Amino acid sequence: TKRWILSDKITSLPYGHWCIQAYKNFVSNRISPELAEQRALRVKLSK
Repeated sequence: TKRWILSDKITSLPYGHWCIQAYKNFVSNRISPELAEQRALRVKLSK
């Protein structure tokens, strides 16, 4: 399966993972890719 490789070149997420969508939303709001990645990985899903 295809994987989304994070900037640390070690961590990967499957395509379609919700963190990837969070990252894309942050980047579309003009946040730097590095900061967007950090924020996306800290986001918690609400129940």
